[in-house]
Amino acid sequence: MGGLAEDLKARARAEGFDDVRITALRDDPVRAGRLSEFLASSHHGSMDWMAKTPHRRRDPRELVPEARSVIVLALNYYQPDPPDAS
Repeated sequence: MGGLAEDLKARARAEGFDDVRITALRDDPVRAGRLSEFLASSHHGSMDWMAKTPHRRRDPRELVPEARSVIVLALNYYQPDPPDAS
């Protein structure tokens, strides 16, 4: 990843994201197995959509066949309690 990746990361941070990562798509049977175990153990809780479409989580190319990379953005949604306004 070269200049474009660094520009994208800088823009994401400027937009307020706490972190941004870029990774190449590749077949990973170990990761696919972990997802299967995760779903079989019901660790997905009430997020039924995860179990309905596991192939989309295993390989984003199921949704976008021409995809070569994945961009992951992180935003810390925890905010400490605001100070008392009184």
